[in-house]
Formats: sequence, C-alpha cells, structure tokens
Amino acid sequence: HQLQIGMALIMVGTLMPEIGESDRYIHLGKHIVGVNLEKTISEDGINEENSTSYAHFIARMYVEAELLLKYNNS
Repeated sequence: HQLQIGMALIMVGTLMPEIGESDRYIHLGKHIVGVNLEKTISEDGINEENSTSYAHFIARMYVEAELLLKYNNS
C-alpha cells in the first residue's frame, strides 16, 4: 500500500500545482515509490509477492509514476 500512497502524492503534487506544498508532495511521493521499488523487487526483477497479477499491477503503477513525472517536468 505504500506504493499507492507514493503514487497518490505524486499525482496530487503534479496535477494540482496550485496547492501550497505541491513540490513537497512530489518529493515525498518519489521517495516512497523509490524505497518501495528497492524493497519489493529483487535484483532479478521478481516481486516479493510472487504473484503475476500483483506484479502487473505494481509495474503499471511504476510506469504511470515515471510518465507522470516525465511529462510534467518533475
């Protein structure tokens, strides 16, 4: 669930720059997503859950976070 929290922070910070601390939300979201990636994906690319459906779900979230940040210059 940490990945989802990190993604939500990235989304809010990126898509709602008018809120006062949007840069802080982006920074914290990036940190959470990065830590989650390091903790849950092994060096050979296997997710600790060993579930193909969950692996698809989190892979999509990592890609969405990357694209959202890339196309919004964050």
